[in-house]
Amino acid sequence: MINNKYALISVAIIALVVVSINMSSSNDIDAENSLSKTIEISKASYDKYPAVWFSPSTGEITPDNDGGDHPGEKYLYWIEPGDPEFEIHKKFEEKFKRNDGKYGIKYVGDGEALFNSTNEYNQDWGNIMYETDIFQTDKSPDGKRDVLEKMAEDNRVFYFSNPEGNCIIMITKYYGVYPDGRTDGPTRDYNLEFKWKKII
Repeated sequence: MINNKYALISVAIIALVVVSINMSSSNDIDAENSLSKTIEISKASYDKYPAVWFSPSTGEITPDNDGGDHPGEKYLYWIEPGDPEFEIHKKFEEKFKRNDGKYGIKYVGDGEALFNSTNEYNQDWGNIMYETDIFQTDKSPDGKRDVLEKMAEDNRVFYFSNPEGNCIIMITKYYGVYPDGRTDGPTRDYNLEFKWKKII
């Protein structure tokens, strides 16, 4: 009986240790996911109108809901892949104008190595001007869709400075969607994907 009792106690202790390890591992994964994620803006991201609001401080997106009320102060950016648009909403534009010198978007380089190795603001970026629209960071005469395709091809990395918290993103994909079976030609439907990471 005594041996059985000790065996049961041993099994219970082992079970508690396993549960504790699993919970710890799960919490670590949740913490990591809250600091970085891949964001895809496609038909799964919105309801009626193909656009979303983006919170750079948290990495959250929320549908526009076809002209409904603005979802809140942290959702500073309007993203519409079809046009395309990726900019500080007009409601906040004056507040974040470049002459403020504190908030906006900076294009800081290209590639996954830069994105992965960046965890805080780099003082070398100090001479780069803040913009309120991601397309203002590109000085080419090309159309905005061509520019965004090039941004995805180059894996361009952007630093976002915001009152609620800062981040970097890396554009990874931008492509047309052809629901009728075509693979090229004109379309109004585009998907955008980028990686987001919270930084100091």
